[in-house]
Amino acid sequence: MTNKEILIKINKFEIQPKSKQASIDRGREFEKLINQYFDNEKVLIKNSYQTSDNKSEQIDAAIKVDNRVFLVETKWVESNLAASAMYAFMGKVDNKMYGTLGLFISKIELSENFIKSLAKGRQRKVIILHGDDIKKLFDEKFSFVEYISKAINIYSTDNVDYYSIQQYLDGVQNLKEISNPTKGVIDDLKDYWQLISTNEVLDDFKIAEASDKLSKKQKELIFQVYMKKLDYYYEAYHNLSSNSRAYRNIINSLEYLKIYDKEEIIETYWNKVIEVRQYSLIDEIAIKFIHSIDKVSIEKSKIYDVFIEVFENIQGSWEKENTLTDCIEKVWEDINSEQQIKLLQFYFDIYIDTSRQNRFLQKQFANKLISNSENNEIKKRAFNQWINKKMKDDMKNLENDEAQIKEAANYFSKHYQVYYNFNIMLELSKDDFIEEIKKMYIKAYSQNKIK
Repeated sequence: MTNKEILIKINKFEIQPKSKQASIDRGREFEKLINQYFDNEKVLIKNSYQTSDNKSEQIDAAIKVDNRVFLVETKWVESNLAASAMYAFMGKVDNKMYGTLGLFISKIELSENFIKSLAKGRQRKVIILHGDDIKKLFDEKFSFVEYISKAINIYSTDNVDYYSIQQYLDGVQNLKEISNPTKGVIDDLKDYWQLISTNEVLDDFKIAEASDKLSKKQKELIFQVYMKKLDYYYEAYHNLSSNSRAYRNIINSLEYLKIYDKEEIIETYWNKVIEVRQYSLIDEIAIKFIHSIDKVSIEKSKIYDVFIEVFENIQGSWEKENTLTDCIEKVWEDINSEQQIKLLQFYFDIYIDTSRQNRFLQKQFANKLISNSENNEIKKRAFNQWINKKMKDDMKNLENDEAQIKEAANYFSKHYQVYYNFNIMLELSKDDFIEEIKKMYIKAYSQNKIK
């Protein structure tokens, strides 16, 4: 059976009648089809089997990529997948020889909170494919082996919750763009751009010497080139792809172009940030332009909306959080209350994360926001939204049992009581804080059940 035929069969399951038995049958067939796909990709080393010890663990498949063995779990569950399913699979992986990894495949899209909660505070051993990834497995441009190899690199070198197949496919397109670096570059700038886009890190003297030869107009034009091509080089740099070192040259050369005080350049930059809405356009560049943000004619709240959107995407990647925080802290007083409420919830997560060290900027700023007494009303609103999300995630697997609910509420309130500055921010004593959290928990539970 070809990969195209496998996809057709999977698509047919989408329109089948829904019943308990049909769901069970569909799950089994999905597992078989995915294993056929692995066989076609020449990575399957063992089909669905049970381990030979007394535990008799069910393993859906075992594959081998880049000399790394992966245990595979496939799921097609219509309702929200319980976290216990993933924890059980991670236990199977942990029980095997050191270096064994896991591949967890869900036909239904998993929630962001589900994925992020699994990544926090754990050694990364499982790659997740879910939702839209499944159809993209069969994309003509997609190489399963290359994707897994790339994912191993990314998860091993960065704090990334999830690397999608679409991100991989975008990276493939980026490499095509990088393979023709002078395309679209004005003739009299080609020598400079060829130098900067080389795949070796240049020393400062070479960059400074080349930059000094450019006229003011040429410097502005080369910045326009950067705005068009930076995405591609950023992806190459962070995904360890070809021409990855050219990104450092681009960033380093900005110091020598001396363009930060040019109003048209400032306008170009922030407009590009709003258009692209990716961390690649912020990274180390925004720090250089943030002091000039008052000079732009565009509505600044649009820029801050991008900060929020980007923060959500990079949350958990500590270096990126630090860089973005450096910008956010400088403009905090200028950010409107609704935007502050959204940002505060990111910083609450950072504040309670004991793995974050106080010497880093994002932790320092989180501590500052929570411990000072300014804008407490805004913080209270942010806290209520944040804690309610936490509660809803916590109660997903609770049964409708009053004693269990009260016990969970008691545990949850004491768990959050240790973060004593929250009760100061809410202007409550520690005991009142615990009681308030209990009430919120029980209220959130009843509302969640009604929905």
